[in-house]
This record gives sequence, structure tokens and C-alpha cells, in this order.
Amino acid sequence: MQSQLNEQNNKKLILIALLSAITSFFFSFMSAPLVRLFAQTKAVAFWIVGVVLVAGLFVSKFDLVAIYVGAIWMTLGLYSRFELQGLNWKKSGILSVISGLCFAVIGFLFVTKGSLDHQLVKEMTEPIVSSFKQFMPEEKGLETKAILFVMPGILAATLLSALAVGLVFESQMFQAFNLKREKLASSLRWLEFRLPDQFIWISLFAFLFSIIDTPYALIQTLAINISVFCLVAYFFQGIALVEYATRLYRFGRFSKVLLYMLIFTSVLPLVSFVGIIDYWVDFRRIMRKNIKA
Repeated sequence: MQSQLNEQNNKKLILIALLSAITSFFFSFMSAPLVRLFAQTKAVAFWIVGVVLVAGLFVSKFDLVAIYVGAIWMTLGLYSRFELQGLNWKKSGILSVISGLCFAVIGFLFVTKGSLDHQLVKEMTEPIVSSFKQFMPEEKGLETKAILFVMPGILAATLLSALAVGLVFESQMFQAFNLKREKLASSLRWLEFRLPDQFIWISLFAFLFSIIDTPYALIQTLAINISVFCLVAYFFQGIALVEYATRLYRFGRFSKVLLYMLIFTSVLPLVSFVGIIDYWVDFRRIMRKNIKA
């Protein structure tokens, strides 16, 4: 009986590993729930598969994909590791995103050797230039250097999104594969997700210095990168508030689907704004108070 259980678990592990690698390659950060599941299920195998996958992508000349997948793998893997060591989700999240970002920057510099004429630079910047021309055709084109200056903020926001998606759907992944989920005291409770109070001041100063002229261009560049990251972080706080409200007020499945379709197609900035003003308003407290009343 025990050998049969071990065999079943090994088959599940192999399946999770394969699905994690495949979805990482094809589906960007939407593969995060599977990668998160794999990182929590078998840490050693997770890192072995990650190294083999990223190395294989580099050897196959999929440099951009290798850097991107490696950064996500690093972020989710280290978050799980820090979580097991007892770090709270705030420290784990910051350290893991910074680690993923460092991997991406080092990988980028290694491949391009610092040259702006490298093919990898063109692969990274062309989609942004095309989108800019599509939405603002009357404006002059963006310079490659200007795009690269804001790429750290964009990538950090993407890694944060991957981490958030992985955490939101991890319980569904464990249920889908019929695996036991270990509950840790340091784990994030998604419905209670709220950024630290100090974060609002960092955000406000970043917003301010990103729109005003300063004698030092580096300050504005840094402020823009931080602003991008903060807006995405507050978007997820807004989403947590929305999910809290739908459960508290018992929205039906169809109503929730319509609500999230509206959010992701029309009012993304509004959700970020809701997340920001939650610092002063505390929507959860108001909702609980109204229910009790």
C-alpha cells in the first residue's frame, strides 16, 4: 500500500514538473500557480527542473524567454523557501521579487554584453514601441534607452503579478492534484492582503517625483520604476478588497464572473486607486460594520 502511494505521488510530481515547465514557456506568469505548487511539493526537484529548463532555453537561443522564465522560477521558488524558514509574507515577497529581478538583470547583461544593438534588446522594446505608436500615433517614437530605463519597474511588477497569481490560486491547485497543503503561520491570507502602512509614503513620493522635473534624471527614472511597481501592488490590494466584498455579500458565481470581466476589461486603474485609498478608508472595516448593522 505504501509503495503504491509513493508511486502515485511520484507520478503527480512528474506531471506537476512537466506542466510547470510547459506552461512557464507558453503562458508567461499565468503558469505561476503550477510553479508555486511545484516549489511547495518538492523543492530539490523544483530547482533541478528550473536549472535544466532555463539552461535549455539559453542553449536553444530563446534568451528572452529563458531570462523571463528564470526570473519567475527564482521568485516563486525563493518565496516558498523564505516562507518555510518562517519569514512573513512581506519580507518573503520583497526578497523574492528582488532576487527574480536581479536574475533577470544579470541574465540580460550577460547575453547582451551591455550593447543596445543586440537582438534581445529589440525583442524587448519592439512590442512597447508598437503599442505606443498604436495608442499615441501623433507622438514621437520612444527611444530604446528610455524604454530600458523603465524595464526594471515593469519586470518587478510582472514578477509581483506572478507571485500574486500563484498565491491566489494555490489552494485550487492543491485540490486539483489531491495534495495535502501545509499551512504555515507565515503564509499570506489572501482576503486580508494589505500593504504595509509605510508603502503608501513610498508610493506618494514616487508618484510625485515621477511627474515633476528634478536636476537629476536618475531620480525621476527611479521614481517612475517604483510608481509602476506600486500601482500593480495596489491593484492586487484592490482585487483582494473586491474578492472580500463578493464573499461577504455572497455574490453568485455568474455575478462574480461579470464583475471580474468588467474589472479586467475596463476599470483596471480604478481598482489600483481603490487599493491606494484603502490606506485611509479601510473598506473591510466599513463592510464588516455595515453587515453587523
